[in-house]
Amino acid sequence: PDVRIDLAIGSDHENLLRDGYDLIIKTSDLQDSSLDSRDFGSVRHLIVAAPSYLDRAGTPQQPAELASHECLIQYGWRPANEWYFIGPAGLYEVKVDGSFKSTSAMAIRHAALSGLGIARLPEYALDREARRDLKVIFEDCVAPMRMLKAFFPRAKNIPAKVSAFLECLGSIGPLERDQRN
Repeated sequence: PDVRIDLAIGSDHENLLRDGYDLIIKTSDLQDSSLDSRDFGSVRHLIVAAPSYLDRAGTPQQPAELASHECLIQYGWRPANEWYFIGPAGLYEVKVDGSFKSTSAMAIRHAALSGLGIARLPEYALDREARRDLKVIFEDCVAPMRMLKAFFPRAKNIPAKVSAFLECLGSIGPLERDQRN
């Protein structure tokens, strides 16, 4: 009951802890060796597009064809223009490009819904409307889920508020649950 939350959404993660935030939640690693981390869930990404875009530009049949499509790129991890897939030989990347980029999954989702291109979105960004209005492409070969991690300053004793928040995150359960219902 005494926890206060100040949520900052952005891609400048390393400076947040220096600015007084207690922890950072993200799906990729931070290189700062003074940080500790806890895994607490996983996030699946899907490749999606509006039927209007696919009618206009054609539906790619293989992930490699994404290189010649207008892709909507969410950056904040490096490199954002490399999308990963699983094939018979294992993990491989496809370099994509496009005229719309954003740090916001919601902005990318809106652009995809508007028919501006093909997007790689975290499954949690796809609500009922988006699931109804976007077509999933390559569902069977998208790269494995990414771990959702909480990063916090390494210390002998983790502050009680951080420990309590991490415990709460751990009790939520996996994020890969089916969100279609």
